[in-house]
Amino acid sequence: MTSADGKTATTKEDGKFCLKLPAGEVTLTAEKKGYVTEKVVRKVVESESTINDIEMSTVLEQGQWRIVMAWEKKPWDLDSWTMFGKGTTAEQNFFYYYAGAGGWDAEQCDRNCASQAPKGCVMNWIYKKNAVAKPTKVQEPKTCSTSSVTAFMDQDNKNITIHQYAETTTLSGVDGTKCGDDCNIHFCVYQYAPRPTPNQIRESGATVEVYNGDGGKSKKVGHFTMGKDGIVKDLNDKAEGTSVAGASQWFVFSIDAKTNEVTTCTDLTSDCAKMPCGQHYSR
Repeated sequence: MTSADGKTATTKEDGKFCLKLPAGEVTLTAEKKGYVTEKVVRKVVESESTINDIEMSTVLEQGQWRIVMAWEKKPWDLDSWTMFGKGTTAEQNFFYYYAGAGGWDAEQCDRNCASQAPKGCVMNWIYKKNAVAKPTKVQEPKTCSTSSVTAFMDQDNKNITIHQYAETTTLSGVDGTKCGDDCNIHFCVYQYAPRPTPNQIRESGATVEVYNGDGGKSKKVGHFTMGKDGIVKDLNDKAEGTSVAGASQWFVFSIDAKTNEVTTCTDLTSDCAKMPCGQHYSR
């Protein structure tokens, strides 16, 4: 661990370290063999002995990507949703059953109207939960045949007030020569709880960081911040009186597997905002 003024410290096995730093914002650089170097800004408060954790991504190989979503104390549960392919009919049905993708359209009906909502290959906490509950069926990462991309949610966090760690999703096989006409990957964040307390996602301080292993060199290729990047869709009006009242969706970015370009989602009419997000489709 190195501070901007050159002070260094080595972490213990549990990741803790000790540096004497001035109060205020400080820049720290964390390095470890087998991990991507992280340069972060943290706030040091006088009379307090801790700062927010610095989470590091393991080194990625060619064709691998990692998405890291973190937030602060409010709301207590945000969910990462990654659409990594259109999928065949069989695959769409698989992710409908195991990941709740394409279950209903909050702007048209409350539940049980899958025929009115889009489906696809979607990685989220529901799949991860089922991976634990039904290990003989979905324990391993899942590949979408139409895009040739494989995905798995490494870490879910269902209560940020208890667990101070990010949600992470890893993609493999992202290859522009193998994805055919299904080369776009989309990512969104959904406010799962609390509801119906409206739209706390806007106060979350959420960030999304994107890494890839292009060229065999792991690096951070995207950083997105709530309130600055992406576009938020509130479900208040259309979903009033339904089970999703007060929920919000943050459509963040897309990856083009052909070019490895990461672009911010800025238009609710574009494909990046038409993915299943929190089981609730948004137009």
